[in-house]
Amino acid sequence: MSATTLQFTALDTLFFRESRPFEAIGGSELVSLFPPPPRTVAGAIRTAIGDSLGADWHAFHKGHDGYTVGGFKLRDLIGYNDDLGRLRIEGVWLSSNGERLYPAPLYLLQKDAELDRLLIGDPEQTRLGRVRLPKLPEGGAEFKPLEKIWLTQAGLEKTLAGGVPGLDDIRGKDDLYTEEPRLGIARNNRSRTVKKGLLYQSRHVRPQKRAKLSIEADIIGLEGLPINKRVVRLGGEGRMAGIEIIESPS
Repeated sequence: MSATTLQFTALDTLFFRESRPFEAIGGSELVSLFPPPPRTVAGAIRTAIGDSLGADWHAFHKGHDGYTVGGFKLRDLIGYNDDLGRLRIEGVWLSSNGERLYPAPLYLLQKDAELDRLLIGDPEQTRLGRVRLPKLPEGGAEFKPLEKIWLTQAGLEKTLAGGVPGLDDIRGKDDLYTEEPRLGIARNNRSRTVKKGLLYQSRHVRPQKRAKLSIEADIIGLEGLPINKRVVRLGGEGRMAGIEIIESPS
């Protein structure tokens, strides 16, 4: 069975929290990772599958070994904890206008409108023995590493072939998403009141309309599961995203 491509479209901002806790010393704001880790995307897909079958999540967590719904043993279908069951994720990537993008390698450098790459220097004696270390190209002091940059397929092919991509082969953060600071306060759900002094700051991402988050997933029996065109929770703070199948299994 071939992989199925699923595409997520943000309905509002998204938040994929970094590893630091909100109460970290010296931390004034938590930023969002983007794109999200594969584990986060896998959780959204598993939830979409269970919801499409009408799963009772409380009952599933209470007795996941024998819980069945819609003619499926749910654990066999989506797994439990680190076991993904029949779900196999091949990759998570960003796309823009239907074109898949790839993170730029760290050895690519930029100076104004010029792109170059780190070079392999002459052998030098080091604590590791005689090795070749990377060196900057001519005028290297002015070159900076590419940060939050993605390559088109054509740009990646040029890079892997030993060349450098053109400026039209790269997509920067501003081409794909914007960042939005948020201020919140913790609340007591039982009393429906705020908790005094527990303010927090976070930075959400808002994907551009042309930017999508896609994944390749292989799920045995996916054809019979109505997960296409559903709304799911994706990432932290219960942010919502649409999920759509853009390639059906052959």
